[in-house]
Amino acid sequence: VVGVHQPRASADMGEDKSGDIHIPFSTFQKAFNSINEVHWFSITGQDGVEVSRIEADTKRLMAHRHKVHPDDPLAFGSWNMQEMFSMMNALFIAINVLSWIVGILTLAAGIIGISNIML
Repeated sequence: VVGVHQPRASADMGEDKSGDIHIPFSTFQKAFNSINEVHWFSITGQDGVEVSRIEADTKRLMAHRHKVHPDDPLAFGSWNMQEMFSMMNALFIAINVLSWIVGILTLAAGIIGISNIML
């Protein structure tokens, strides 16, 4: 055992992280016979740096190094947490706006109903 880390909450769509293990990359290469292959890696940007720019720069660098056309969208896959956060944020803003609209229309219907009763 090289080290132990504490479990933490994650935004991985409800996946249980208690079954994950972390091993050195060299051990992975030997165990799974992938000496010169990397199938997946993670990049984290510093605060204040736009993640989409890091993503584009990384794809451009990988395309150059592996002699792939830079405009090929299927050459390298990616998953951007910032984009997922923006989508979820937009969803909750839309729900909030819808709640306000329903509330205002309910109040207006109540005002009209009470006005009719008073007439």
